[in-house]
Amino acid sequence: NPILTHVHRVYRSNNIYWHQWTNKGIFDSEGNLVEYQSFGEDITQQKLLQDSLQKSETEFRNAFEYSPIGIALVSPEGKWLKVNRKVCEIVGYDKDELMNLTFQDITHPDDLEDDINHVARMLRGEINNYLKEKRYLRKDGSFVWINLNLSLVHKLSGKPDYFISVVQDIQLRKQAELMAKIEEQRYRAVVKTSIDGFLVIK
Repeated sequence: NPILTHVHRVYRSNNIYWHQWTNKGIFDSEGNLVEYQSFGEDITQQKLLQDSLQKSETEFRNAFEYSPIGIALVSPEGKWLKVNRKVCEIVGYDKDELMNLTFQDITHPDDLEDDINHVARMLRGEINNYLKEKRYLRKDGSFVWINLNLSLVHKLSGKPDYFISVVQDIQLRKQAELMAKIEEQRYRAVVKTSIDGFLVIK
């Protein structure tokens, strides 16, 4: 016999109550409808919980997507699983392009070995997370300095599930540090090679 289920809202004193109704037709041996049964159930609490969870998921999704800091989920093998807009902005790839790459593909060769060693230690359970400065290779061929904070999420079985990668662009800071170092080297070279005397008074 066909069973039809529908949900509707009931308004009482400006409050909304949700009810789910199950309707069933009872037929005789000749197919004639002899009885119609309808069962109602108050599912208000279930709907309120569902709405609350949906709101929380939306808020989390927006916080992830529009964060001013890059956030990504990365597989134990290094494949990008999910990235927000800031990560794409930092490396110059769009999301679809990045999904076809690994973190190894965009890590500067001089930083890759140390990165892989840290990841291996995390997968072995020797460390829970690590923080380091490294360089990513951008799509245009240039590189960008980033501050990476990596942590590992495990499955209920205890096996590694995915990495949470928090990426902060520190290119401007590294450029400022380099310029300060160059200026200091120039100053030292001038002092060392000059025939005049220098007196520094503090």
